[in-house]
Amino acid sequence: MSTVSMLRAATQAAHHQLDHHPLLRGLVRPGLDLPHYAQALAALHAPQAALEALLASTARPEEIAQETLFAARTPDLEADLADLAHLGQAPWPLAATPPPASHPAARLGIRYVLEGACLGAAFIGRGLAARLPEAPRRYFCTPNPARWVHFQQLLASTCADDFPSLIASAQASFACYHQHLNACLTLSGCPDGDLDDRQPAPGNPHYGPAGDGR
Repeated sequence: MSTVSMLRAATQAAHHQLDHHPLLRGLVRPGLDLPHYAQALAALHAPQAALEALLASTARPEEIAQETLFAARTPDLEADLADLAHLGQAPWPLAATPPPASHPAARLGIRYVLEGACLGAAFIGRGLAARLPEAPRRYFCTPNPARWVHFQQLLASTCADDFPSLIASAQASFACYHQHLNACLTLSGCPDGDLDDRQPAPGNPHYGPAGDGR
């Protein structure tokens, strides 16, 4: 079994829980409107920015040299939020604890969650283009397909001797998102989510903030 397959199995429950969070599940359901879309982006901003900043501040020079394809997505998210500023939905401050990133395996666990989200963005973006074409979708654009291939190669060459740290970091990264989204849900005043829960979520593994095609 590949490193990616073992990671996917170890984080499946956390991944599912995050994909179905009340603030995010509307991204792949009929009935989404711009205010709810802005709310979802605002909730995603703080953990996305925090995890990317954590990687940038802790990466070693040799790790940076290997990163020819990784690109932060926070600027795209902020640009989309700027286009929706007239709706008055500002991002919430981070209300969760980011995972530790003191060694390479831990940083790659964080990257696994971020790269999976990037991979799943194309699926969400295609749905948004059809159901909410007026929405800005930079954050959900189709990534360079070589990016995921490169990351899998990086995983295979780096983490063979520290798989427990890799799993723990990936799980903690999912938890960071989930804790923050729960806090945003409380602050939004909509404890059960804003969208109609009668619509079932699609049975597709590619959707959600960390949805992927892994």
